[in-house]
Amino acid sequence: MIESTHGLAMNSEPYKIPENRLWETVLIRAIQDALGRENAIHTIKARNWFRENGNNFKMVCDLADVDSDHIRNIMLAKFNH
Repeated sequence: MIESTHGLAMNSEPYKIPENRLWETVLIRAIQDALGRENAIHTIKARNWFRENGNNFKMVCDLADVDSDHIRNIMLAKFNH
């Protein structure tokens, strides 16, 4: 299954264990917050989370089984548009 979030496709493959899918959902929510316009505070916090590239961000990406550098680069490019 492919989940599209503001033009960013996340591959939620059926072979992933439920824990990976759970963390993928957390990452998708952060993407939605970072690119959304519903709540300015959530948007700022989420964008900072991607920009800072901290241990929590990397851990969520690892647990979601996605490449943190790849996701971060895509998100930073979206912030600049």
